Amino acid sequence: MGPELVRVWCPGRPKTKGSMRVANARTGAMAQAVVGSSRWAQLMTKALVQARRQPEPYAGPVRIVCVFAMPVDNVATGRPGDLDKLIRNVWDACTKARIWADDVQAVESAERKIGVGPAGECGVYVVVTAL
Repeated sequence: MGPELVRVWCPGRPKTKGSMRVANARTGAMAQAVVGSSRWAQLMTKALVQARRQPEPYAGPVRIVCVFAMPVDNVATGRPGDLDKLIRNVWDACTKARIWADDVQAVESAERKIGVGPAGECGVYVVVTAL
């Protein structure tokens, strides 16, 4: 494996990136269907930008690891969202933060949801490594 491109903890309640919905029928403006998804993506992007270790997007293949800390009673239910949709928001944030040029570069990934109790902090831990 190559060098780490980013290692970061982003606190907050992880949100999925789901379907888009029409926000304004007159103008055709679109918005995220999941309430809070756009704000969560902004928080992750900011954290990734601050933690990145290179000034330009990496251009080669990468491995990404995501660990989502969720309320313990929601981990295995549909309420916190599907893992693939949680990942989609992280991968898009990595692109916006210029960790990589495009998420097609992710050739290996590992992800999981873990439960945190009432005193635990929700968020996502992300590590991107060059291959």
